[in-house]
Amino acid sequence: MITIVRCKTPHALFVLKHLRKEDREEWAFFQPFVSEGCMLHEIMRATYCYAVLNDGVPCCIFGVSPTPPGVFGSSGFSGIPGSIWMLSTDGVKKVFRYIYKSVPVYLRNFFETFDVLHNRLDVEHQPVTHKWLKRLGFEFTGQLFSFYKKSYGV
Repeated sequence: MITIVRCKTPHALFVLKHLRKEDREEWAFFQPFVSEGCMLHEIMRATYCYAVLNDGVPCCIFGVSPTPPGVFGSSGFSGIPGSIWMLSTDGVKKVFRYIYKSVPVYLRNFFETFDVLHNRLDVEHQPVTHKWLKRLGFEFTGQLFSFYKKSYGV
């Protein structure tokens, strides 16, 4: 049975210990000097953090963290930005369709707190993530950033 629950420390630890190759590479690319302990701390202090369980086994965690002031500079975005993220094990392949159908509900919840959601990714080297975010309605503004605004129809 597939369930989505509030992420607890054991869920996050399991996913971090069993990260799929693509997520390990993304982590190394964007945060090469961040330890597993620091990553766990960041995950658990996210504004929203959920775990997807398949028969009780975590296969991914996802959520939104506040974006530090000044990240966007003079990009023209106003309001409160949040950084949307997801980390997965290879088990995510078995529950992908369920997650895809469920995520819009969580996006609506995220917009109760944040005006703009963004994700930093290397579009060229992360085609799966790029495709996933595009299907969810994200607008790509360059090689490394994507945005999703309330007005896009969540």
